[in-house]
Amino acid sequence: MIDIVDVVAKKLEDAGLTPVRLRPLKNNEEGICIRRIPSAVVATYMDGTQEIAYLFEVYVRYLDEERAIIECETAISLINMANLPSANGSYRFISCGIYSHTTEVERRTDGKRTYKVGFKAEIETQG
Repeated sequence: MIDIVDVVAKKLEDAGLTPVRLRPLKNNEEGICIRRIPSAVVATYMDGTQEIAYLFEVYVRYLDEERAIIECETAISLINMANLPSANGSYRFISCGIYSHTTEVERRTDGKRTYKVGFKAEIETQG
Protein backbone atom coordinates (compact mmCIF):
# COMPACT_ATOMS: atom_id res chain seq x y z
CA MET A 1 0.00 0.00 0.00
CA ILE A 2 1.24 3.48 -0.85
CA ASP A 3 2.35 5.02 2.45
CA ILE A 4 2.74 8.70 1.61
CA VAL A 5 0.07 9.87 4.09
CA ASP A 6 1.87 7.90 6.81
CA VAL A 7 5.15 9.59 5.79
CA VAL A 8 3.46 13.02 5.96
CA ALA A 9 1.89 12.23 9.36
CA LYS A 10 5.28 11.22 10.77
CA LYS A 11 6.89 14.38 9.38
CA LEU A 12 4.26 16.53 11.12
CA GLU A 13 4.50 14.62 14.40
CA ASP A 14 8.32 14.74 14.34
CA ALA A 15 8.01 18.53 14.06
CA GLY A 16 5.97 18.62 17.28
CA LEU A 17 2.47 19.01 15.90
CA THR A 18 -0.29 17.27 17.81
CA PRO A 19 -0.96 13.61 17.07
CA VAL A 20 -2.02 13.37 13.46
CA ARG A 21 -4.98 11.19 12.56
CA LEU A 22 -5.43 9.33 9.29
CA ARG A 23 -9.19 9.36 9.71
CA PRO A 24 -11.75 12.17 9.99
CA LEU A 25 -11.76 14.07 13.26
CA LYS A 26 -14.62 13.03 15.51
CA ASN A 27 -17.22 15.64 16.34
CA ASN A 28 -15.61 16.77 19.60
CA GLU A 29 -11.95 16.29 18.59
CA GLU A 30 -9.34 18.91 17.96
CA GLY A 31 -6.15 18.29 16.04
CA ILE A 32 -4.88 17.42 12.60
CA CYS A 33 -6.29 14.94 10.11
CA ILE A 34 -4.85 13.81 6.78
CA ARG A 35 -7.39 12.54 4.24
CA ARG A 36 -6.56 10.70 1.05
CA ILE A 37 -8.42 11.92 -2.02
CA PRO A 38 -9.04 9.73 -5.10
CA SER A 39 -5.89 9.92 -7.18
CA ALA A 40 -5.18 9.38 -10.87
CA VAL A 41 -2.65 7.53 -12.98
CA VAL A 42 -1.03 10.22 -15.14
CA ALA A 43 1.06 7.87 -17.31
CA THR A 44 1.86 4.18 -17.69
CA TYR A 45 5.21 3.24 -19.19
CA MET A 46 6.32 0.18 -21.16
CA ASP A 47 7.98 -1.39 -18.11
CA GLY A 48 4.71 -1.15 -16.15
CA THR A 49 5.79 1.84 -14.06
CA GLN A 50 2.90 4.21 -13.35
CA GLU A 51 3.16 7.91 -12.62
CA ILE A 52 0.44 8.88 -10.15
CA ALA A 53 -0.94 12.25 -9.09
CA TYR A 54 -1.56 11.32 -5.44
CA LEU A 55 -3.89 13.78 -3.71
CA PHE A 56 -4.38 14.37 0.01
CA GLU A 57 -5.77 17.10 2.24
CA VAL A 58 -4.68 18.28 5.67
CA TYR A 59 -7.42 19.47 8.03
CA VAL A 60 -6.65 21.40 11.23
CA ARG A 61 -9.35 22.02 13.86
CA TYR A 62 -9.00 23.91 17.14
CA LEU A 63 -11.09 26.10 19.42
CA ASP A 64 -8.15 28.52 19.47
CA GLU A 65 -8.30 30.04 15.98
CA GLU A 66 -4.73 31.34 16.15
CA ARG A 67 -3.45 27.85 16.97
CA ALA A 68 -5.43 26.39 14.06
CA ILE A 69 -3.95 28.94 11.66
CA ILE A 70 -0.39 28.51 12.97
CA GLU A 71 -0.54 24.70 12.82
CA CYS A 72 -1.99 24.85 9.30
CA GLU A 73 0.82 27.20 8.21
CA THR A 74 3.39 24.93 9.87
CA ALA A 75 1.99 21.89 8.07
CA ILE A 76 2.20 23.76 4.76
CA SER A 77 5.83 24.75 5.35
CA LEU A 78 6.72 21.14 6.24
CA ILE A 79 4.92 19.48 3.32
CA ASN A 80 5.04 21.92 0.39
CA MET A 81 8.06 21.15 -1.83
CA ALA A 82 9.36 18.65 0.78
CA ASN A 83 11.13 15.39 0.01
CA LEU A 84 8.74 12.61 1.09
CA PRO A 85 10.32 9.25 0.22
CA SER A 86 8.41 6.07 0.94
CA ALA A 87 9.19 4.32 4.22
CA ASN A 88 8.06 0.92 2.88
CA GLY A 89 9.31 1.17 -0.71
CA SER A 90 5.80 1.43 -2.18
CA TYR A 91 6.59 4.42 -4.42
CA ARG A 92 9.37 6.58 -5.81
CA PHE A 93 8.86 10.19 -4.79
CA ILE A 94 9.02 12.88 -7.51
CA SER A 95 7.52 16.06 -6.00
CA CYS A 96 4.82 17.52 -3.76
CA GLY A 97 3.07 20.87 -3.84
CA ILE A 98 -0.12 22.70 -2.93
CA TYR A 99 -3.05 22.09 -5.29
CA SER A 100 -5.75 23.78 -3.20
CA HIS A 101 -4.91 26.80 -1.07
CA THR A 102 -5.97 27.07 2.55
CA THR A 103 -9.64 27.63 3.20
CA GLU A 104 -11.77 27.74 6.30
CA VAL A 105 -14.16 24.83 5.85
CA GLU A 106 -15.99 24.90 9.15
CA ARG A 107 -16.87 27.41 11.86
CA ARG A 108 -18.76 25.42 14.45
CA THR A 109 -21.27 26.66 16.98
CA ASP A 110 -18.90 25.51 19.77
CA GLY A 111 -16.29 27.95 18.40
CA LYS A 112 -13.96 25.41 16.81
CA ARG A 113 -12.51 26.40 13.44
CA THR A 114 -11.39 23.96 10.76
CA TYR A 115 -8.95 24.87 8.01
CA LYS A 116 -7.98 22.71 5.04
CA VAL A 117 -5.17 22.70 2.48
CA GLY A 118 -4.79 20.26 -0.42
CA PHE A 119 -1.57 18.73 -1.74
CA LYS A 120 -0.66 16.83 -4.88
CA ALA A 121 2.30 14.46 -4.76
CA GLU A 122 3.77 13.13 -7.98
CA ILE A 123 4.97 9.57 -7.40
CA GLU A 124 5.88 6.48 -9.41
CA THR A 125 4.94 2.89 -8.65
CA GLN A 126 5.88 -0.38 -10.26
CA GLY A 127 2.90 -1.96 -12.05
